[in-house]
Amino acid sequence: MFLPREMPHGFKVEGFTDAKLLVLCSPAGFERFILEASEPASEATPNMEKLVATAAKYKIDILGPLPEAI
Repeated sequence: MFLPREMPHGFKVEGFTDAKLLVLCSPAGFERFILEASEPASEATPNMEKLVATAAKYKIDILGPLPEAI
C-alpha cells in the first residue's frame, strides 16, 4: 500500500503465526525510529510507554488503539 505523509494508519496481526512486514520509506530517517523502538516481543502487548516516548522524539504521533473491526 502507499500512504502519503501524515496519513493515520495501523496494522494488526491476527492469529498465532509470526508476521513479517517490509517497510519502504522515503525520505530516509523513519528506520531510526523503528530500530530504537524495537525490542523482542516478550508479551502480546508492546511497551507503549517506550513506544510513545520514542515516537515523540521522532515527531510521530501515536493516536491510540486501532478501531475494532466492523
